[in-house]
Amino acid sequence: MLITKRNGKQEEMDLDRIHQMLENCKKEDLGRELDVSVSDTALSAHIKFAEGMKTSDIQQTLIKSAAEKISPQTPDYAIFAGRLLVTEMRKECYGSFDPARFIDYIHANVACGLYDPSILELYSEEEIDMLESVIDYDNDFNRPYSSIVQLDSKYLIKDAKTNRRLEMIQETFMLIAMTIFALEENCIPLVIDMYNALKDDKISLPTPIISGVRTQLKMFSSCCLLKMGDTTESILASEYALSLMTANR
Repeated sequence: MLITKRNGKQEEMDLDRIHQMLENCKKEDLGRELDVSVSDTALSAHIKFAEGMKTSDIQQTLIKSAAEKISPQTPDYAIFAGRLLVTEMRKECYGSFDPARFIDYIHANVACGLYDPSILELYSEEEIDMLESVIDYDNDFNRPYSSIVQLDSKYLIKDAKTNRRLEMIQETFMLIAMTIFALEENCIPLVIDMYNALKDDKISLPTPIISGVRTQLKMFSSCCLLKMGDTTESILASEYALSLMTANR
């Protein structure tokens, strides 16, 4: 049976590779050995194999299978399902399991009009490479499923037409800090401190900052106060102004 990979190419189904991917998400190499059953997850997935089916559909079924096993008695399935989801996100965003080089990642999102080009003007390539060495990519593999779903569904930016993921969690945390402290004197230590606070969940930020501050929409405000008059024209004009503010973060 042939299956369809993300790049559109077809290859022969290899059940051993699916099983190995599940084993890899369980292993201690990602932080600690999880108390989960790979075989139970695979069997419960009830994957209905069909000629030409997409590898992403197989992954989604396995993620759902693991997530359904989350309970107070089996808490490790929350991390297991999260690791499976991060694996899916990486392959979609990077094109492989291994992270892309940070500066290439930024260049790609600047080129497609997503990121503010000033990021590459305010930070040298050497500084970006140094900040990349600080990024804890394995942090994602010890986040619970609920945390990753929240970030993926609400804050990480996707292509509006194809819904393809354009961002990953750790780079987003780093770019938020880079944008906020870019104009500060000796900003690198401040960027690193804020990145570490974000990835360790020591602080939480308002939605506009998490979802937009590194983009070309530069508003940082989470809310605003607008005074309106007691007339139809004033009320309608105020609603229009608020809609524009909301749309532009």
